[in-house]
Amino acid sequence: MVDLGVYFSGTGDAPGQWTTEPTRAYLTSDLAPGASETITVTATAPTTSGIYVLRQRMVKEWLTWFDQLQKTSNVLVAGPQAPAPAAALSAAYSASAALHWIAGQMQTFAVTVTNNRLADLECPGVQRRESRLLLQWHGRRTRPVDQRAGPCVPRLGTLPLAHPRRSWSPQTAPASPGNYTLRLRMVKENVGWFDQIQKTAIVVTGTMPALTGLTPALVADYSGAPPVSWQAGQTKSYTITLTNAGAQTWHAAAPNAVLLGVYFNGTGDAPGQWTSEPARFALPTDVDPGESVTLAITVTAPTTAGTYVLRQRLVEEGVTWFDQLQKTSNVAVGGASSPTTALSAVYSATTPLHWQPGQTQTFTVTATNTGTQNWNAQGPNALDLGAYFDGTGDGIGQWQTEPIRAFLTADVAPRATGTILVTLAAPTTPGSYDLRLRMVEENLTWFDQFQKSTISVVAGS
Repeated sequence: MVDLGVYFSGTGDAPGQWTTEPTRAYLTSDLAPGASETITVTATAPTTSGIYVLRQRMVKEWLTWFDQLQKTSNVLVAGPQAPAPAAALSAAYSASAALHWIAGQMQTFAVTVTNNRLADLECPGVQRRESRLLLQWHGRRTRPVDQRAGPCVPRLGTLPLAHPRRSWSPQTAPASPGNYTLRLRMVKENVGWFDQIQKTAIVVTGTMPALTGLTPALVADYSGAPPVSWQAGQTKSYTITLTNAGAQTWHAAAPNAVLLGVYFNGTGDAPGQWTSEPARFALPTDVDPGESVTLAITVTAPTTAGTYVLRQRLVEEGVTWFDQLQKTSNVAVGGASSPTTALSAVYSATTPLHWQPGQTQTFTVTATNTGTQNWNAQGPNALDLGAYFDGTGDGIGQWQTEPIRAFLTADVAPRATGTILVTLAAPTTPGSYDLRLRMVEENLTWFDQFQKSTISVVAGS
């Protein structure tokens, strides 16, 4: 259970630096990554008059306190006849900074600053004693890098007592991947720094992070069944559903819009392994983490008959291609009649994207028989589904232990669909894993086609 701790009795900013246990305030419901909730806090001031610091910090009960806190300095507690002086400079912050960045990436976020005390906050033009917002990136092995939010972008103007103002701050992440703390602090130039700060823990990764226990920024799960039989040069339409399984919002608009690339001419599964640039399809709207969107795809087959692989992969334009793709093998492109392989499948799965270490979950996989051979549910050469987390690659046999089997409930004829119930236990070590699903004709051969989903195993999630 995650609660909010509120306390006046702190002796410092670190967890545990208090003389009495913080008062708790409670969430009204579970809070998913990227979501927000407003908590009503009822707190009692100290019984002794004076100047205090009011701190607020989240706690996962019986496990750990969060590193981040909100700190309000110069809180005046006074009796009716002994008011203490209020500090001239005091501010409260509210920021919408993203929690996951790519190294060197520029992002813009809003910071709302509220003037809590007596002096107006002034911007440039008043004898250079303007009030500015400083942003500081600080990693474990790096010296602090300071970035001012421009000459008040936009200018704050004069900010009277208790009046909030929002400033949009374009910022660039550090060039080195790692865990950083982004600090926000007001300064009155040539006069003094404010006591109050806001701290946010930030993860800076390369193109695709692989940090234990963290959800990568760009991860996609694909669900769809493209046609597997085409005429040369034929144009066909189908739909594909994309789920944002990462930590970063997919933006539909430029400059770094997320688009779907579709291509027949790949020479391998890695980004860039194609002979001409993939066709692009735009998102209709932004897609937040955990959300899904369905795209209508219209694509033209190659003009030369043969057997192809149709690949679909998302790209953040100007930044990077996603690691995940959907691959439909043995797509037959022919003239009057097209060759079709005996064993071929297309998968659609409701794979859970978040697991706890060792957790067992059950989900449904729909497999469509796109080949010419009947799938037998029983017998020595029954058709089963293999599921595995420990693959070392996408090839058949590239796993460390034999895949877990899940079973058809009935025979599946060509062009028919079977539903398979999969019960699977997650790895016991937190991290990011690829869950692969692949059909097998027992004692004979594995299918070329498979479905791969990137999932996160996080302790205590």
